[in-house]
Amino acid sequence: MTATRITNIVAGAALAAILWSVPASADEVSDAIAGIDPAITHMRIFGEWKKDDAEGHYRAIIRREAEPDVIRFFIQKVSADAVVSTIELTEIHDRKLKLTGYNFEIDQFGLTLFVEVGAGDANDTTYEAFFNEDGTYMFQPASN
Repeated sequence: MTATRITNIVAGAALAAILWSVPASADEVSDAIAGIDPAITHMRIFGEWKKDDAEGHYRAIIRREAEPDVIRFFIQKVSADAVVSTIELTEIHDRKLKLTGYNFEIDQFGLTLFVEVGAGDANDTTYEAFFNEDGTYMFQPASN
């Protein structure tokens, strides 16, 4: 066997090894989805917002913590091509509230989130979170 033939065989084997280890196709969306933090347990798109020429929807994201039933809860404003803002409801994490559900209402004043916490029974407590345009919010027990 000649040196050229051996070189070609080695080069071919090396190329085959490289091609075998590379995914069949690079897909940015697939890669982005695969890169999502495994501690993210919930993501929901809901409601629409509009301000001046910008518009989009809201997104809720829940991330579990190492301690059982402890979560971090985020609300984002998302446009067609960017995350416009992210607000964490820190009270849920800081008070170690067990989230059993949530719903929302959007009116002329903006977004109101109704958050159910408790054991998932008739004794659950509802909190309201009122979101302001400046990125602040008020979190309090529901008034009705």
